[in-house]
Amino acid sequence: MADLPEHESTTPAPTAPESPLARSCGFCQKPIDGPYYHAGGRVACPACAGHIHQFIGQNRVTPRSWFAGLGFGLAAAVGGAIVWALVTKWSQSEWGLLAVLIAIGVSKAVIYGAGDKRGRPIQILTIGLSIVGIFIGKGLIAAWIFWPQIIEGHPEANTTMARLLTFVMAPVVLFQLFDLLWYGIAIWEGWRLARIPKLAITGPFVDSPDEPPLEFDVPRPVDPGRRP
Repeated sequence: MADLPEHESTTPAPTAPESPLARSCGFCQKPIDGPYYHAGGRVACPACAGHIHQFIGQNRVTPRSWFAGLGFGLAAAVGGAIVWALVTKWSQSEWGLLAVLIAIGVSKAVIYGAGDKRGRPIQILTIGLSIVGIFIGKGLIAAWIFWPQIIEGHPEANTTMARLLTFVMAPVVLFQLFDLLWYGIAIWEGWRLARIPKLAITGPFVDSPDEPPLEFDVPRPVDPGRRP
């Protein structure tokens, strides 16, 4: 067998390894070749970081957006209270779970009316209107649905003033200890739905080819015979 020339080799030429610094955006899943950011515990490309920054900026509440949310939320509170009263009339039973649905509906209506804005002013508004909706619902149930039973045997009490007073005092007169649960859930839902997501943006970061890669960027082989 003839000897190979010194400059030739039977060993295949090595291929360039894939850069351990390669990463992709945690939002759009596209590869990132240059600067990158951290947002919400994920890596973000410049485009997605810009969208997140714009989203955070949109949550600045203005008087116009606040009053628009007030109008939509108040309409939802009254509408939900009427539905609650009608369900009570049909079933002859007060369904406390509907108070939670009123809170969710009011919160979404406020956010929609405010132009999808969130934040502390919107949270306070959603909680306040949710409680108002529950109070209106209890007032309608007492002064409208259960009114005949309330004045039974006391026809002299069937006056407009007595009915109005019953409407106002219904949250106290009809209060049950279990109502604290519905009030608590309503407050929590209003607070949760109108909360600004925590998406703090840090960066930009630039990888240097001279720096060693981060440990979680380097794939490591696992010995199947080794127990953790």
